Formats: sequence, C-alpha cells, structure tokens
Amino acid sequence: RGLRLARRGRNDDKELARQMLYFVIDNGLDGPLPRLELGRLFRSEGEYLAALVEYIKAAEFSPQDVTIRWCIASLYSLLGDSDSVSGELNNIRLLGVDIPELSWSSQLVDQQLIRSHMEAGRYREAQALCRTWLKTWVHSDIPKDSIEAKSLQGSIHLMLAECLRMLKEYEMAEKHVRRAIHLTNKESIAIALFFQIL
Repeated sequence: RGLRLARRGRNDDKELARQMLYFVIDNGLDGPLPRLELGRLFRSEGEYLAALVEYIKAAEFSPQDVTIRWCIASLYSLLGDSDSVSGELNNIRLLGVDIPELSWSSQLVDQQLIRSHMEAGRYREAQALCRTWLKTWVHSDIPKDSIEAKSLQGSIHLMLAECLRMLKEYEMAEKHVRRAIHLTNKESIAIALFFQIL
C-alpha cells in the first residue's frame, strides 16, 4: 500500500507513504524497490540529500542497475558535487555503458536519466522527470535564448512526447512535439515523424 500511495503523488499521501515504506524496511523487507520509492519521494519534495541516501542504498541491492546510477549522478549534480558526478559516470562506464567524455552539466545528466528510464520501458517515470526538468529549467545557468538552451528544451519536449505516445496520450504528445519544433526551428520534425507522433 505504501508504494501505491507514493506513486499517487498527492501531498497528503506522501508522509503516510514514507512512514509505510520505512515500516516495511524496519520489518525485514528492505530492498531496492522501497528505497527507490523513498528516493523518488524525497527528490520530488526537493530533499536531495535524503533522496541520495536512499538511491545509494538501492544501488547496494542492485549494483548493476544503470538507471539507479544515473539517479545518483543526477542528485550529485543537483547538490553541486561535480567530483561525485564524475565518479558515478565512471561507475556507469564500468557497467558497460558508453558515455562520451563531455563536460557534464546537470541538464545532460538528467537527460541521460530520462533516456535510461525510457530504454527500460518506464515511461511514467520518464514522463515525470521530463515535466520536472521543464519546470526547473528556469534555474539553469545557460542563457534561456541561446541555441544550446533551445536545443536542450526541444530534446526534453521530444522525449516527453515519446513517453506520452507510449502511454497513449496522443494529444498531449502532439503538443510537446509542436513545442519542440518551435524551439528548434523545425529540426525536430524528422525525429517526430520517425516516432510517428505527428
């Protein structure tokens, strides 16, 4: 029941969900799932350090899970710990993922986290991350009218559109594709047509 409450995402359910998840853990049913849900709850409330603790514990149970590693890298990035982001990227490389040697910003780490969820077929989680990314974009250091900013926003809108398409929310998917096309000066049309969103 704690998982259902956590996933509903209503504010009045979050504290009860947290209590139930800790009760499950304290009664010998610790594992990646309750830890991931606790991490997701803390992250959604902006409690990044508490979320990080839970994701690290989840990674101890599932050390080969690349998505958990991307979550950890994303949280380190949100906390401004670039050395730990680099360490997590190295952990991901050790799991066999080909990651280019780039200057990794919070936005790029989050994009990879979203892609990781999508590749695993977890479209609801990816959708929620896309929406959070778009809401918090205003806090980015990148100038809002720059080509880089528009490209990043456009790619998130496209990923969100693909998630919505997979969740059979076609009208919303189309709206996000159109937003991506607007931001990227029509560069997104070929991708949108490829995914059959338009």
